[in-house]
Amino acid sequence: MAQYSRSSNSRQQRQNGGRISIGNFLLFYGIPFVIINLIIFFLGTSRPNIDLEVVDEHNFKNVSLTIKLNKFYPIKNLEVLFNNKPLELNKEETGTSIIYTATLDKNGGISAVVYGLNGMSDAAYENVGSIDEEPPVIQGEVTQVGKNSEVLVSFEDSQSGIDISSVYATTPNGLKVDPLSLNEANNEATFNLDKFGSLDVHVSDKVGNQSVAHFNQTEDTTRW
Repeated sequence: MAQYSRSSNSRQQRQNGGRISIGNFLLFYGIPFVIINLIIFFLGTSRPNIDLEVVDEHNFKNVSLTIKLNKFYPIKNLEVLFNNKPLELNKEETGTSIIYTATLDKNGGISAVVYGLNGMSDAAYENVGSIDEEPPVIQGEVTQVGKNSEVLVSFEDSQSGIDISSVYATTPNGLKVDPLSLNEANNEATFNLDKFGSLDVHVSDKVGNQSVAHFNQTEDTTRW
């Protein structure tokens, strides 16, 4: 009788050993199944995110462009255009981000579109308008001062401003002529016309854009 009992217990142990407990099933099959399906769902339904920033350097010459993407999101393609032309970017990676940068020295529109492997996309747009691309405006008035003809020239630049030290004139023969006087506060200069008959007055703004205007004793101002 005792021998039968030992045999019965042995069979019971073998049967229990062949079974998978609910806890083990959840640990090794159920939870991984749920996690994998959540990942598949996330990758299939989530959208990529693009972070675009333009930083104005306040020098009227250039701005800095930065584009950030999530490093862990599967990206198929990134398309960045500046004035409808592909823009060359520098790339670097941080702990959680992929960062693209560029320096822009012209005004225009930026468009950036990122495409995920699941077909989803995100887009961002910015406009650059702080670059000084326009030359200064030159205006002048010819006056008679005693026996001499003089031209009082005024200069205007609405962005970077006038570089008053750049003001000079040239004669028809190409001789450089310095102004009789400079008024930096009012951006004005005076030149003697009698000695040369006509002058071309030159000026630059503070980022190097140049203007030239022609003056003589009988004609109005002509800007080149």
